Amino acid sequence: MMEKFRPNLRQQLSQNSHALGAIAVKLGRNHSVNPEELDLLVVILTENRKFHQQISMYRINHWKVKEVWITLSEWSSELVKGERDVVECLMNGRILYDPYEKIQNQLNDLRTFPTELQQKMMCLEFSRLLQAHVESESYMKEANLLDAHSSVQKVLTHWARLAVVESGTYPRAHLWYQVKSINPGVYKLYRELVWGEESIDQRVHLVMLAVEYTILNRLEYYCSYLMELLASKEESWSINEIHEQLWIKEFHQDVTLIMEELVRRTLVELVMSGEEMKEQRYRWISGIRYEKNQKRC
Repeated sequence: MMEKFRPNLRQQLSQNSHALGAIAVKLGRNHSVNPEELDLLVVILTENRKFHQQISMYRINHWKVKEVWITLSEWSSELVKGERDVVECLMNGRILYDPYEKIQNQLNDLRTFPTELQQKMMCLEFSRLLQAHVESESYMKEANLLDAHSSVQKVLTHWARLAVVESGTYPRAHLWYQVKSINPGVYKLYRELVWGEESIDQRVHLVMLAVEYTILNRLEYYCSYLMELLASKEESWSINEIHEQLWIKEFHQDVTLIMEELVRRTLVELVMSGEEMKEQRYRWISGIRYEKNQKRC
């Protein structure tokens, strides 16, 4: 059925100067990323922010269609984040319109998974994991066990995604099915957290200890992308300068916690600048070598 109206959609898009490309995904009512029970999702890329998140719903014959516009920058950022909707669209979709090969290039990246993209994703997932871990520590100190349990579930989800990315592939919709074979240890921790017979307190502590000894000690490896950026100049960086550089590279994630952890581990020097209101700046410590491209033990 899609083949019948595909030429018409392509023609409409070619006549729209704001459309950079478009991809269509045949979903089916039981598709894992289809809570709205759509038949077809059409994603249109643009550089005009006025059209960002513009949504249309319509029917073609008996097909229920949703059309979503998104900026190329945001789409690329979502791809770096490994957002499953973007990944599933690229993996399962059909390119409708791609005069500048923007979509085809991203699809190629998805299939070949270049080192730079892998490093970006590992750093981003580590940042999310660290944030959830700090939250869980705070909740445990306050004896808020259910909130700590919820935060630790997030920690394990990011750990699972980190394991998948480290293995050289993208996290997909059925994450724990992927992780079961890639990292059985993380899979077992998740089962214990959810179904274990010990108290909530004991289960949360088990995960937190595992994270401390297994993941946080590999900060340099998982954040090698950020470390390379910091080492690219001898001068100090403000946190805003770091985020500006990361944003240019479609890395849209706050790395303040990582920077504080780098300072705590004496991998980065904290520099105070200014008179009355002193600005915190960060400088790479010359001579420090960071772990890079080392395989997981």
